Amino acid sequence: MSVVVVPDDWDAWAIWGAKAKVLALGKGPLIDVTHFGHPDYPLLWPSVWAFSGWCTGGWEEQWSRGWGALIIRRKTQSEMAGMLTAAFFLSVPMVPLLASWSYAEAPLWLMMLCALACLFRWQERGNMRDIVMAGIFAAAAAYTKNEGVLFALLLGCWFAAVSGKRVVSVTFFFGVFLVCYAPWIYWTRVVHDLGSHTTTGLHLSAETLRWAADRLPAAVEAIRRMWIDIRQWSIVGWGMGIAWVYLLFSPRTRNRLALLLPAFMLAAFLTVVLFHTADITWQVNTSWNRLSVQVFPLFFVTVIPEIWRRLPGSRRDD
Repeated sequence: MSVVVVPDDWDAWAIWGAKAKVLALGKGPLIDVTHFGHPDYPLLWPSVWAFSGWCTGGWEEQWSRGWGALIIRRKTQSEMAGMLTAAFFLSVPMVPLLASWSYAEAPLWLMMLCALACLFRWQERGNMRDIVMAGIFAAAAAYTKNEGVLFALLLGCWFAAVSGKRVVSVTFFFGVFLVCYAPWIYWTRVVHDLGSHTTTGLHLSAETLRWAADRLPAAVEAIRRMWIDIRQWSIVGWGMGIAWVYLLFSPRTRNRLALLLPAFMLAAFLTVVLFHTADITWQVNTSWNRLSVQVFPLFFVTVIPEIWRRLPGSRRDD
């Protein structure tokens, strides 16, 4: 499947398809996969991408849609909540569009949701095995896309904030993550001295801070135009944003820290975009919708259960 699952998209057949074919057919050294651009990107990327295309007939978003629905069904004890969430997620035009490109977003959604689900289950049971599994899935997210590293760091911070046994629990989580992810860091950064073009401008100094601040108004305006476009986000994106703000300030919200996880991811993405050396309007237009969809499943599994339990006649997990 690494050979044949390639959509009609430049990045896919010129970069990621080529990497996948080298993995499937190549007999030379592993460094060969770095000759097609983005040399620092994880090797699990094209492998999982090809496998997901085979599993779902090209509609990769079914992975995270199904797992997100399971999380919500478990937290709300309602099959209807899970099914409605899956329908809402798929109805956002940007979701099937990105999935049809066969980018790594759908496998990334899956890995992140699996990691978050394990820690949700740990909150219920207190089983250390769930922490270990969360660390493994967080590492898988990092192996799928570099954005997964950011997710793992934020997830660990959230976990530290909600864990009663912070030192032991957080040590287990980050220990498992580092053991799994360290070989990739060693191979890319130490053995081959590969770097990421995404973070080339991310240097904190007075000059770069002024540079980023000057670019902020243009970035916010470009993001505003994207997010208010009903053709890209329908009314689901607006509804999710309104519900998130309501829950954030509602005194009845139980898991407020979980709500902050996707918001902090968006804030970190915006920081990277602002410090990038490319034209800010071009950078936002080419990346922000994709970055927004990356955190959309996290918004669903943290917002929907809180909203659902307030509905009259709903079954609550408390």
